[in-house]
Amino acid sequence: MWGPQPPLCQEAPFYKFQEEDYFPEVFNQKDRFNSSRDLVEYVCSFYPHNHPTRQMYYDPICPFPYINKGWKLPLDPNNTAGIQFDDCSMLWSDSSQGYDGICLTYGVIAFFPFILCLWYLKLLNPNRKKPGKRFYIVHNPNVSDKMIFLCMFLSVCSSTLCIDIDGWAGRLNQTLADICMGGSFLTGVGVVVTLVTSWVTIIDGGKSKKTPIWARIAQFIFLFVAFLAEIVGSFMERKIGIAKRFNGDAINGTISGYRYIACVLTFGFYAVICFLYGLKIITKLSSGKKMSSQSKRILKYCVSTTVACLLLSMWRAFPLQFVMESTRIAFPPCEEPGSLALLNAILIFFQYLLVFTIKPSTGGKKKKKVLAGNEALRSTNGESSSEESGDSTSSESSEASEPSGSKVEPS
Repeated sequence: MWGPQPPLCQEAPFYKFQEEDYFPEVFNQKDRFNSSRDLVEYVCSFYPHNHPTRQMYYDPICPFPYINKGWKLPLDPNNTAGIQFDDCSMLWSDSSQGYDGICLTYGVIAFFPFILCLWYLKLLNPNRKKPGKRFYIVHNPNVSDKMIFLCMFLSVCSSTLCIDIDGWAGRLNQTLADICMGGSFLTGVGVVVTLVTSWVTIIDGGKSKKTPIWARIAQFIFLFVAFLAEIVGSFMERKIGIAKRFNGDAINGTISGYRYIACVLTFGFYAVICFLYGLKIITKLSSGKKMSSQSKRILKYCVSTTVACLLLSMWRAFPLQFVMESTRIAFPPCEEPGSLALLNAILIFFQYLLVFTIKPSTGGKKKKKVLAGNEALRSTNGESSSEESGDSTSSESSEASEPSGSKVEPS
């Protein structure tokens, strides 16, 4: 092993490597280790192996995503004879028997919402199905159209990431993977901003149903900040500080921290706005009477959006205690990957939640159930509404309607 070593840590939280702790020559195995056994011990003798600080206590032994030839999972520290020392010619994915199957399964599940969204576009406006009309080209899209397109974009990003979930096979260019990951979070911000801004318009838009200036400004600022954080930040965190030394294999933890702070502020802000305006909408629609099914739906959307924003804020806030002033580097696997890819599972869950929310429903065997006026998710203009229930029709005052075309009630 090479000379002075950083503090030895085998139990979390692990020591954060500083610049002087890294070996001067990257990926130098001969001067750092004596044998393949030393390599395995260096990578795998830590507990817990998946602690957030583990990536900060690692000086890579091979360029990502390569590892020593003969590295087969699960590793046995007492049987390393098959691992060839100083031979980084094997992909991480080749060390696993189940990784490619996991990628394929997640990819199929992630792409299916895209097909469903195409079907939704055909259902939302029958005029788009006329000869010469392309149902997937929408001029002057309303809120429902925007939500569908956001869901389609999320499905494309998510399914692309699933081609190589953890990057083990080198099937995805790192820049493309960062764009897809950043695009997925940017879509989440777009969905929340679109929903909450439409609810603000319902309450404060007046008779013209014009979005208040402050809401427009907030919408622009937070979408712009989200773009900087998730797209530009994803690129910059690999090019600043110690991270640039490893040619894209490492991530600057401080830049990641700033990205997380932007996410926490964005979702935290809209969680508060969603909660306050959700209460106002319910009060306005209820008007002292028994709450209608429509009011209950809007209440469900408001509560779901608020809870989702709070959970996303907490999820992004949790790593802040670890990532600042650190360099994060992925380390080789020691065990077969589990069937749960957490980040991809969260993206897929959000996809299907969005698909369920925007799903047009049918009211009977012969015709689509049409809402003749109000639907908070679909509009920004004002007029009265009615709801159908069997052979009877009930009316209630509303504040939003579809600008044009027929209206299909989300489930």
